[in-house]
Amino acid sequence: RHAQCPTINITLIALVVVAVVLGGCALFSRGHLALIFLAAGLFTALAALSVGINAEWLAAMDASVETWFGMHRSPRWQVDEADIFRFVGQPVHVVSAAVVCGTLLSLRARSAIPAVLVVGGVAVGVVVEQTLKAMIGRTSTAVAELQDHPPLAFEHSFPSGHVTGAAALLGMIAVCLGAGRSRAAKTALAVLVVAGVLFVAFTAVYARAHTFSDVIGGMILGGAIVTLGAAVLGVNNSGRSRESAGAVRGHGPGVEL
Repeated sequence: RHAQCPTINITLIALVVVAVVLGGCALFSRGHLALIFLAAGLFTALAALSVGINAEWLAAMDASVETWFGMHRSPRWQVDEADIFRFVGQPVHVVSAAVVCGTLLSLRARSAIPAVLVVGGVAVGVVVEQTLKAMIGRTSTAVAELQDHPPLAFEHSFPSGHVTGAAALLGMIAVCLGAGRSRAAKTALAVLVVAGVLFVAFTAVYARAHTFSDVIGGMILGGAIVTLGAAVLGVNNSGRSRESAGAVRGHGPGVEL
């Protein structure tokens, strides 16, 4: 056990360093490459958080947030929030919304790409989230300070599937809707996405379904998926633009057909 601690610390530090480097590369890059660097940085940050899930500082942070929520919970509102949380988080609702929204976006764009991105993004989020939950487990010590919870209540709750699904669904819809629009429109869509994800994250912690680190993990995973999806959509749109430009030049004046 004692031999594992230095290894985990070294791995955690290495992952954090890599995530920071990738984030820096994203800042100094442009276009699709910047999005790819950012997605890689977010996935690396998620890996770092996964490795450190039982760290004392992370357990203390979860306990502090849970204590704050415990001081501000209302019994009546807690029941209402729990009902809303269960309704919003059911996989059938998220998948159904992804299929419907993806289909509508594809019809609007006359392309299958939006449907693939929206449904695929949600599906990837579910697979990665479920895989991490199966692989990563909290120790009883890591949740011992949380109020009114069984010792292993959050043994396999990282990351939050509700937050991951909301971020992937809302984010990919916004990416598809914002393609080719003005910066103001993209900003408005981003604000709506952030508000929706924060609402789901707040509800998850308020309803005592997840810890603070669970919802942070869900946000990072969802953000990574959306960023990668935005890069794919950008590459696809650039390719179509080049094809259109080539067709116009090929049929321009003075060109023999």
